[in-house]
Amino acid sequence: MLFLIQLFPYVRRFLPQRDEDWLFQPTSKHQNLLKLCQNILERQNPYYRQLSKKGKRRFIKRLMYLILNKTLVGYHNFELKLQEAILILSAQVQLTFGMQKFSLPHFKKIAVYPDIFYSNYLKADVKGLTSGLGYINISWKHSKEGYEDYTDNRNLLLHEFAHALLVQLARKSNNDYKIERAFAKYGQKALTIFEQLKAREKGHPYLRAYGMKNKHEFFAVCVEHFFESPLQFQHELPQLYAHYSKLLGQDPSSITTDYSYHD
Repeated sequence: MLFLIQLFPYVRRFLPQRDEDWLFQPTSKHQNLLKLCQNILERQNPYYRQLSKKGKRRFIKRLMYLILNKTLVGYHNFELKLQEAILILSAQVQLTFGMQKFSLPHFKKIAVYPDIFYSNYLKADVKGLTSGLGYINISWKHSKEGYEDYTDNRNLLLHEFAHALLVQLARKSNNDYKIERAFAKYGQKALTIFEQLKAREKGHPYLRAYGMKNKHEFFAVCVEHFFESPLQFQHELPQLYAHYSKLLGQDPSSITTDYSYHD
C-alpha cells in the first residue's frame, strides 16, 4: 500500500486530466464584463480576432476567470483600469490556450508601471521582470505597444508570461501533465537548437539577438516570434517551430482551426 501511495504522483500524470475551464461558469451578472472583454479583444488582440465563435467563448471564459482571480496593481501613480487588465491577462490566455490547465496559480499578482521602471534586483531600468516568487512586473506602455504592432516579434506581455510559464512548470504542481511531458521531451531538443544558434557568430537572422542571452530569454523571445510571425517561423526554423507547437499545445499558423495542434 505504501508503495502505491508513493507511486501515485507519477502515475497520475498519465491519467486523463480535467480541463480547468470548469473553474468558471459565466452568469447573467457577468454580462457587462463579458461585453467589455469582447469589445477590447476585438479591437486590440489579433490572436483573439481569428478564433471561431466557439474559440472566442472559450477564450473569454478563461479570461474572465483570470480577471476575477488575479491581482493587478498600478505603481508609480499609474491608474490601472479594467480595460488594461483585460489586454494584459489576454496574453496569458493566449499563451496557454492549448493547455488544459491555464491559470498559472503560482502567479497571483501583476505589478503594472506606466513606463520603464527600476529593478532593485537587477540594479537596472527594465520594461518587464518576472520573479520566481510569483510576481510579474510590466511596463504598460510597452505592453500596449506589443499588441499595437503585432508584426515586429516584440510582445512584452507574451515574453513575461513565457517566463512565468517556465517557473510554473518547474514547480511540478498544478500543471498540465501533457505540457509537462512535452517540455521534458522537446524542451531539451529546443535547447539543443539554442546551443547551435548561439555557437554562430550572429545567431540567426530571423530571431531577435536578445534571445541568445541565455536559455530562458531564448524561450521567451521564441514565444514572441511563434505568435507574431508563425508562418515565417515555420519557414525559417521548421524543426524549432514544431517543438514549440508541442511545448505550447497549439499551432498559431492554423487560423482556421482555432490554432489547434495535433501530433
